[in-house]
Amino acid sequence: PNPNPNLNQNDHPQATLELSGTEAVESKVPTKGNNCLLHSLTYDGAPRGSDQSAASMRALREAIAATAVAYRDYDLNGKTLEGWVSATADMDLESWAADFVANDRMSDQIVLRIWPLFRGEPVWVWQPSRAGGYENHGVFRFGAPTGRKARHVLYRPTQLHYNALQVIKPAALERPAVRTTM
Repeated sequence: PNPNPNLNQNDHPQATLELSGTEAVESKVPTKGNNCLLHSLTYDGAPRGSDQSAASMRALREAIAATAVAYRDYDLNGKTLEGWVSATADMDLESWAADFVANDRMSDQIVLRIWPLFRGEPVWVWQPSRAGGYENHGVFRFGAPTGRKARHVLYRPTQLHYNALQVIKPAALERPAVRTTM
């Protein structure tokens, strides 16, 4: 089942869903080691934010890199994952995987595409809205709806930082998205 049956990302990539500040809660995560997206994706509701250690972040990076290599031929909109990594990171897949693990390479676009393959969870990336809440454009939903609960992360573009976002009123995700024009 689609977590938002009123929106099909492929049909309306410019549709926007908004949540008020009372429908979701931002949880701050550490910035150290270019791991803020990983902390946000693994956030489990702890009151003080992500409690993942440096060692667990390294293990997570290793597992994500291994998943990328295993799914190298996976099709992403007409391009293999290997080709997409090469075009995005400007290096071959094996070099990217080694660099991602050894040097804490920032690879948010790649991680967002791999996470649904790695954990079987779609990822929705939100941004702060002008109204004080959060907005999600359909194009920022990664992975097909699987029936598993989507991971929600908040990207703060002015800080180039991700935080975890907990949707506390899930019914709000069922509202029709508003189609926007660009």
